[in-house]
Amino acid sequence: MKLLLASGAILGFVSVTFGAYSEHGLKPNVTAEDFRFLMTAVRYNQINSAVICSIGLFILIDNTTSNKLFKISGLTFVAGTVLFSFSIYLSILLNISSGVCFNTEAQCACAIARACHPGFTSHP
Repeated sequence: MKLLLASGAILGFVSVTFGAYSEHGLKPNVTAEDFRFLMTAVRYNQINSAVICSIGLFILIDNTTSNKLFKISGLTFVAGTVLFSFSIYLSILLNISSGVCFNTEAQCACAIARACHPGFTSHP
């Protein structure tokens, strides 16, 4: 699926660009904790973009109707990467408390899990 390949490539480009900007431009201006958050977001963004591209390549090579789950998983990776990494990027750039973004992201993840698996609970 060309959409997944393009999404993975764009996310990979963003991760490298934002990683370089964080290292060379933001590091002196943010706290050590915020910088660790940024590097975690960049690392996850890079790994997920490689996974997204791999899924897209697999779908292109083996274009059968049984790839519906691969398409869904690839699109879910894209959504998860955007929610996770970009929430951290924005929270640091806009100087917003990171707990706000993570809390919203966790609520979205729990809502999706409940929709997919009705027995899911977010508390142990």
